[in-house]
Amino acid sequence: MSLSLSIVTFDQVSHEIIADELLNEVAGLESWRNEVYASKEVVLYGAKYLPRLKNEDLLVYGDELENFREEVVILISKVKELAEDLSMHADSLTCRLENIQNAIIKAKQSNKGVFIS
Repeated sequence: MSLSLSIVTFDQVSHEIIADELLNEVAGLESWRNEVYASKEVVLYGAKYLPRLKNEDLLVYGDELENFREEVVILISKVKELAEDLSMHADSLTCRLENIQNAIIKAKQSNKGVFIS
């Protein structure tokens, strides 16, 4: 199973997540919740959003999107070292992080949020 990426609207009154667009790209395998995104290596690079996937699906919207984008950009810039530390292929990790980055950009342009589930 894979972690799906969606562009969503979040109703702050009802706390309802309305999926506007399920993207064809994925954020990685379901196992990446623990093995990659919640790994100590990712946390050491300052990640605060992606590690939350360990315990729950991730919703980021509003002003938080820029901070989330910056987190992903840092991880992309360190992808070679990170992939080596995690014993995985850098290309696979780069692709998934770029998918997340593209979803963030798309969400910001349409004043929506990103949901990883």
